[in-house]
Amino acid sequence: MIVIIALMLAAFAVVVVFRREMRARWWGYRLAHTEDVARRLGYLELLAADPGPAEPIARDLLAAPDASTRSFGVVLAARMEAAVAIPLLARAARDPDAAVRQGAVQALSYIHQPDAARALLVLADTDDPGLAMLATRGLVNTQ
Repeated sequence: MIVIIALMLAAFAVVVVFRREMRARWWGYRLAHTEDVARRLGYLELLAADPGPAEPIARDLLAAPDASTRSFGVVLAARMEAAVAIPLLARAARDPDAAVRQGAVQALSYIHQPDAARALLVLADTDDPGLAMLATRGLVNTQ
């Protein structure tokens, strides 16, 4: 009986200590596995409200096989601090889906940091004319 109570208290302590990470994982799972756009936006807002534990969720969303899920990953990454967002968005700007690439470049253009400008400069020198144009326009915004 005492062992069971001790295990329950230990489980409770784990939940209390790691509740932010557990909530973020749950919301990220729900965002990736629901088709309802309104619910996806709701989960995105919940994740964006506490971006600290959401970084691994953004990485998972950006690696999803579905382009719409990767687009939500771009939006989530754009809401994070620049040091975390820039590498995620620079990688998303090389996505096979045009909408994901455009979202990533637009998000980079709103981050007024030298690293974001460097990422946009690299993207402006690509073979994709649409992406190069967006990156060039984004460079004008970063100044």
